[in-house]
Order: sequence, then C-alpha cells, then structure tokens
Amino acid sequence: MALSTTQRVAALRTLMAEADNEYIAAPLWEFHPLFRLAVLSERRRRHLLNNDPEPIGDNEYT
Repeated sequence: MALSTTQRVAALRTLMAEADNEYIAAPLWEFHPLFRLAVLSERRRRHLLNNDPEPIGDNEYT
C-alpha cells in the first residue's frame, strides 16, 4: 500500500527531526532533490543557516 502525500511528509519530518546537526548541516548537494526542501526547513528550525561559512545571499540555496 502506497503512502499518501500527508503520510510521506509526516515521515520525512520525523526523520529530519531525529537527524543530528552534522547530517542536517551537510552540503545541500549531498541530499536527494526531493529531500532538499525538508533539509532547508529543518536548518531554519534549528537555526543552522546562521553559521554558513560561505553565504551566497540566496536564502533558497543556503
């Protein structure tokens, strides 16, 4: 049985919430494109975006 969109989003949020900071702070290109928005959201939630050593000025990709 396939997961609904709501179930997929909930599962992804749970996985991201349980991941350690080192994993979430890894370079964005190391994540599958489907996971990148969730990673960015988790970075904002944990305030990890404030420590970007090379800010590029584009909030969508930092």
